[in-house]
Amino acid sequence: MPIYKSDIKLFASKVMTDESDGGGEMTGNEIISGEHNSIFPDVSDLDRAYGVVNIRSVHAAVKSALAETYFGATVGVLKQPDDPNVSITLMSQNSPYVMRDESRNVIESYLARGVKWQGELMYDQLKGSRSIRLIQRIGIKLPVSGEVLVATDKQTGNEQFVKIVNVQSALQSFSYPGVPDFTRRVVTCEISEPLRYTFKGVEPSPYDPISSNSACYETMVADAAKYYSVKPLREDAQFAANEVTVPSVYNQLVPSALIETAHVNKPIVDTMEITIKSNSAGTRSVLAPVSLESQLLQVTKENQGYVYTQTLVPTPSLGTVIVSYMVQGKWYELRDRGDGVLEGFDESYGTGQLDEFGNIAITLGALPDVDSPILYQWANTSITTRLITDIAADAGFNVNLPSYPQADTLTITWDDKMATVSNNIISGDAAGVVQGEKFH
Repeated sequence: MPIYKSDIKLFASKVMTDESDGGGEMTGNEIISGEHNSIFPDVSDLDRAYGVVNIRSVHAAVKSALAETYFGATVGVLKQPDDPNVSITLMSQNSPYVMRDESRNVIESYLARGVKWQGELMYDQLKGSRSIRLIQRIGIKLPVSGEVLVATDKQTGNEQFVKIVNVQSALQSFSYPGVPDFTRRVVTCEISEPLRYTFKGVEPSPYDPISSNSACYETMVADAAKYYSVKPLREDAQFAANEVTVPSVYNQLVPSALIETAHVNKPIVDTMEITIKSNSAGTRSVLAPVSLESQLLQVTKENQGYVYTQTLVPTPSLGTVIVSYMVQGKWYELRDRGDGVLEGFDESYGTGQLDEFGNIAITLGALPDVDSPILYQWANTSITTRLITDIAADAGFNVNLPSYPQADTLTITWDDKMATVSNNIISGDAAGVVQGEKFH
């Protein structure tokens, strides 16, 4: 006699809870089809508000007194819950003794550490804090809500994946001995759970040092496991068809939240950081306002690919073009490095080229998501560009004197120039004041 469908049964694991000892070997407790809460508990009001991940290990076994050959069985999800906020996904660990923590680690490993973030942790980020602060240059992209970063302690090897739930940024001016004041962007990121370790960051510096104690990295999808679920058909499937159409091939593994932030009365103007060098004034960075242009290309099933070409009007100025595209819900950027060649922070992001007529060709590092935009942003700086002769190349510095000078006896000379002091006021080929034992 054959093995019947009713002979193939599901049995509970040793511990059917979400504690660290959940899972384990198979027991003799059969999971009865249609029995309420036989695998998962009800969704509480607290879980519905904050989100929860329930992980259960169940075992399939053949209970038959016959010695027939068992050729295997297929397990699948036939119907998603009626509640759109609840998702069910299957995965296999290929082990009859797997524990919940092992399954959780596999799920969490869908993100792996990627390239280093273009910024540093600012000052010490203390254990227990629910936010981290980053310091970065003005032109670097901001982290976004929902993005996951990795904070790493280089000395101890401790690292923590932190999910960003809110982002605030501001331009701040800093002072540093011997150089003019400089501006950096300070980014405060609220995270979903407290820091488990203390991470030592850097102090603001015009030289942007790399911290020897800590680092922050982007994350990338690692495909640590295969997941199985069910999706409704978007269109009726024909008999013997080789393909079907579904709304999405993705399913939610962990709870997430979207935060909408309204921007009211914001001008379509940005700033560019420009470095000015001169023999007399040294090096100085200034911010110049520029008017931004943008162009959007919608990705569809018909045009989805790796290579895209566009003509940007008005013609972009070199060094201003940014191309943003989305892969699996995450944004990636290609930036013009100043010579018409576009590249990402990592070579896996793709590349591109811009010519003098505004024609741009890009090769993406991965297939962009269908129904997502490819966003082109650039500026034409000709309306804000001035001749270098129009820019005053002034520079200031402090000089400490060995002793307090007598009134009107101080003379300052350099090259073929000279300045004198009267009533503590410096005049001549330089301007400034004398204050005690130093002058500026």
